[in-house]
Amino acid sequence: MSNVKFEKPPLAELILGIQFEEGVFSPNDIFDIYERLKDEFPLIEEHPALPAVIESESKPTTFHFPNDNSARKFFISATGEHLLQFQSNRLFFNWRKSANGVENEYKNFDSVFEYFIGILTALNEEYDFLKKVNQYEITFFDHLILDELKLKLSESLLALNIITFDEALKTMQVGLQFFKSELPATLYVNIRSGKMTSDSKDVIILESTCRGFSGKSLDEIERWLRQAHEELVEIFVHILSDHSKKTYGISAK
Repeated sequence: MSNVKFEKPPLAELILGIQFEEGVFSPNDIFDIYERLKDEFPLIEEHPALPAVIESESKPTTFHFPNDNSARKFFISATGEHLLQFQSNRLFFNWRKSANGVENEYKNFDSVFEYFIGILTALNEEYDFLKKVNQYEITFFDHLILDELKLKLSESLLALNIITFDEALKTMQVGLQFFKSELPATLYVNIRSGKMTSDSKDVIILESTCRGFSGKSLDEIERWLRQAHEELVEIFVHILSDHSKKTYGISAK
């Protein structure tokens, strides 16, 4: 799937991140990092902390909040295209297509991936946190806008390759989960109908996430994230109908 070409990818947001087995960033650490990065990320927001998540093939997924009750800080670039998320046990990076009224161009996965790895490498040299990593994550949010597909809401299923149903559709909510032992990782795909906040156009929101762990070295993190990306692309292309693939210019190189 590395040879798949997207002429007009419907990607709205891409998130790459790592999670730690315990808190590695104190509030003072996060403030110091912001002071260092504020020229590139001048905007800052505070949000509730997210729970730690641990995936396993043989056990139920577990969730727990950090003991320090720390908030999650967003460092946001001036255009809103790039966002760094910090909490005591998490470091995540978001690329966003639409932010602050600006439409940003998604060049390719490598450009976002290498940007994240560069930040990860620089911060690890100071905080030495990779030895405490216990989870990686990659998430794609794709927006299949029905106007672009020339489909009505009742025809939404024609955008997808997962189910056939003769009746007119009113709304959609589909959830899929897989375990990929070769990564290892758990893959989630959630598909739901909705409306764009900017113009209220009908949209199919396709959220695909891969979470897992294979080791604490930077090489292992890079290998896993690249392989997880390939798995998510394969699932995404499989889910889309031929009509959607034609609309978005999806083909093999």
